[in-house]
Amino acid sequence: MRAIYGKTNPRETPDGVQRYGSVIGLRPELERRYRELHADAWDSVLTRLHACNIRNYSIFVAELAGKKYLFSYFEYVGEDFAADMRAMADDPQTRRMKTTRPDTKYRAPALEKGLDILELLSGSEIPLALPRIAAELNRSKGEIFRMTAVLENRGYIERVNGTENFSITNRLFALGMQNPAKSNLIEAAGPLMRELAERIDQSCHLAVISGDQIVVIHGAEAVGYVSFSVRIGHRLPLLESASGRTLLAFQEPDTQEDWLKLEPDQTRRAAYRRRVTLIQQRGYEEAASEVVNGILDISAPIFDGHSRGPIASLTMPRKNSAPPCRPCGKRPGRSPASSAPVTMRRMRLAVRVVVPAAWKGPAGCYGISA
Repeated sequence: MRAIYGKTNPRETPDGVQRYGSVIGLRPELERRYRELHADAWDSVLTRLHACNIRNYSIFVAELAGKKYLFSYFEYVGEDFAADMRAMADDPQTRRMKTTRPDTKYRAPALEKGLDILELLSGSEIPLALPRIAAELNRSKGEIFRMTAVLENRGYIERVNGTENFSITNRLFALGMQNPAKSNLIEAAGPLMRELAERIDQSCHLAVISGDQIVVIHGAEAVGYVSFSVRIGHRLPLLESASGRTLLAFQEPDTQEDWLKLEPDQTRRAAYRRRVTLIQQRGYEEAASEVVNGILDISAPIFDGHSRGPIASLTMPRKNSAPPCRPCGKRPGRSPASSAPVTMRRMRLAVRVVVPAAWKGPAGCYGISA
């Protein structure tokens, strides 16, 4: 039911404060750990809440019909709620607190500190100095000094331009790429992608899921003078990329809903859900890039014949005169010369020349067999 406004429930309050409430279930086995975390919330998370214009945040636990529920209330004093919620969702420390699990039988404190440093640096847009790392992780500088020294010696982090600021290296990415499943996919897809790039004179890249993001693991350059390409290792939020939405569209319904919950704004989430339905119907995604103006991304899912969903997405960026696509529920602007169906047939043909399709996929889907 839509909201009903009146004098006792005005659309806008005189003080400009927006008030929000929510209800979610609480698993009994996690209640103690949940209470412990919120009884002593991390300073970095509290700082982020304040920076995102959240005030008077309260959470209540209640039992109804034998089940535990969390009732939350907060006040928002900013001007762009959706942007602030995305900033909260992207904050590495907030994510780490949300995903903290109850104590397990075995603990490795030193390993946890090292992983915390890597996760922090991987989510930071700028290099961080040791005091900042210690503050963000609520650790002493002595603890962090020893861990950063080891991580630096092993090549997982590095000092930037001779300063005392650290950034993460691509060593973890390189280790991940040695995984047999990914290396086999690249070995199989590499020659086909090069053939595809030559046939349609457009660069293309391969992306897989990494947490709540997509990461580009391979690319093939076009042979022409001008082309648009994405660097290996590039990451984007799952819902904000053609590759991510393509991977989302052909997952199991429960998985789709979990991923859609990454978008906190209900209106945008509903728009993404409609977008997913459109991708399912036509079998591929075609949308103006949300990152680079003037680029149209065309993306198709890649299946291995036995997994429940796609294992990767093949995406081709090309020049486009349409404005960037936003999750407004409407079809994205398309350039007059757009020929995505023709391009998709060429993409599929280029692959099937070498590897006959073994997976039929949903009706009308341009899915490509690995």
